[in-house]
Amino acid sequence: MAIGLKRGVVELADHDQEWEQIANNTIGRLWHIFNSTAEDIQHIGSTAIKGIKAKPIIDIAVGAKDLIEVEKLTSALEAEGFLWRKWENEQRMLFAVGDYDNPSGLVTHFIHIMKSESDEWFNCIKFRDYLNAHISVAKEYEKLKIRLANENPIDPGREKYIAGKNDFIAKTLVEAHTWSLLHDIPNYIDFVKIEPVNKGLSNDKKYLSTDNMM
Repeated sequence: MAIGLKRGVVELADHDQEWEQIANNTIGRLWHIFNSTAEDIQHIGSTAIKGIKAKPIIDIAVGAKDLIEVEKLTSALEAEGFLWRKWENEQRMLFAVGDYDNPSGLVTHFIHIMKSESDEWFNCIKFRDYLNAHISVAKEYEKLKIRLANENPIDPGREKYIAGKNDFIAKTLVEAHTWSLLHDIPNYIDFVKIEPVNKGLSNDKKYLSTDNMM
């Protein structure tokens, strides 16, 4: 089986090209349920980042305008095997595919429902796109994930594993958002390194960018 991990277990697998096809099939099933309630559905998370190890669980982001309308689809989603787990916050709901009747059952998918145009939505997409465009950053992320998985092989809720990634993700999101803005500029030059600059008298955000020419 290409996907699936026991609950509470942290274990990484080599990147598998089949993950993308599984994600695309899942996205098709979700569009059939959501229809116009969703504005966009995309494959996110480490299984969407090429060439790095990941937990073999497919993460899908669904962008919707109104989560109350999404809540009305709960029965239809659960009939298709997408189980509502919880509200993560006011702007985000979590569904999953897995054996939740068994404490050590396999989980294969997490479906993150969030408001389209929200910070949560853009963070997921831009983090994925930035790492796919910058293999050195992706490999740095992989190295951190491997260390955390080795330190926390059994981790209820994977709380320690997730917390250990927070600083890296926060730092990388600053770079990812800046890269995304610069990428839209005509005659764009790809930057291999983007660092915030905390010097100067003005309060505007400043960055030091190093391009491939240096």
